[in-house]
Amino acid sequence: MKKGFTLAEALFVLILIGTLAAIAVPVLLKGDITTHYKSGVVKAVDTINNAISANIAKGERTAYSTDDLFTYLQKNIEVTGSYEPSPRNSNYKAFRTADKMLFEVPVTSSSTDFGSLTLKNGSCGTKGLGIGGSYNVSKVTPCYILADTNGEKSPNTVSDDENLYDQFIIIITDKNAMPYGTAAQSAFYGN
Repeated sequence: MKKGFTLAEALFVLILIGTLAAIAVPVLLKGDITTHYKSGVVKAVDTINNAISANIAKGERTAYSTDDLFTYLQKNIEVTGSYEPSPRNSNYKAFRTADKMLFEVPVTSSSTDFGSLTLKNGSCGTKGLGIGGSYNVSKVTPCYILADTNGEKSPNTVSDDENLYDQFIIIITDKNAMPYGTAAQSAFYGN
């Protein structure tokens, strides 16, 4: 009686293990990246909301009362770099935080259309469109900033309703800052 495995049996087991690894590793890595993006959304929105709250606590007006949202937001954030224009887009100003997030603020005075939502660039508070409909979130057109949770590391892709990536839009209303898009909102609110 022989003990051990034949070459065919050993090769079969190796092929089976290789196939399972080829399937499992990308799934595990994607889960890790998604978790990183989700925590980045929470951190970025909290950073902006904390800056707005600190400005108000110090007697400043709301983000809607300023003509210079870029400077207003930086007053109570630990900024390690400020760029005018942004290194990636000349239509934006940008600042980098100590935790390597990059926030880009549009500097043009036009509006940007994101499908069902039109956002005012640069400064907040134009009376008009607003958001929320019957929910009464805001009676004035919100402004937006672009948050990049990992700075200049790739993929540098803006999140959409279905997919969460390293960049996403933060809407600033007359009440607070919140993520824009279903995927970013799900990450922020823990869904």
